[in-house]
This record gives sequence, structure tokens and C-alpha cells, in this order.
Amino acid sequence: NSLTRLAYLTSSSPHVREILTCDDGLERLVRLLPDFCLSPPPPENPSAIYGLLPPGLPRPPPIPIFNSNPFTVFSLAFQSLVNIGLRGS
Repeated sequence: NSLTRLAYLTSSSPHVREILTCDDGLERLVRLLPDFCLSPPPPENPSAIYGLLPPGLPRPPPIPIFNSNPFTVFSLAFQSLVNIGLRGS
């Protein structure tokens, strides 16, 4: 929730963008990005999804659904950084 609000505020408020650049908020946002890139969620098995297995072979066990939260954190942090970079302070 707080990253969602931050993404909105960085898109609409020059004052918030200026505060983030002065109080190390920008560095904290940048630190969120490598965490996602170094350990992304597990990939899905395309052969199980599209039915590419030959007939007669047993189907692989279903892949557990992962939490999409890392995607959301990465996306909102990146959006906030882009807002700061493009719109300035």
C-alpha cells in the first residue's frame, strides 16, 4: 500500500520527489530492484501449460502458485524511480 501511494505521489507532487532525493529515499528504492532481479519467482513449466507433452506420458505435478507480491514491489519501486527521473524535482 505504501509503495502504491508513493508511486502516485511521485507522479503528482514535485515536493515529494524533492524530499525523496534529499533523504536517501531514492537509494532505498534502488535497493529494492536488485532483490527482485537476483531472486525472481520460479518460472512456470510451459510444456505443462500448453499441453506439449506427448500422449501417454504422465503430467507433471501442478506448479504451486507463487505470491505475486515481488512483481508488485518491483513494478511500483521502478515506477516511482521513473517518475523521479523523468519529472525531476
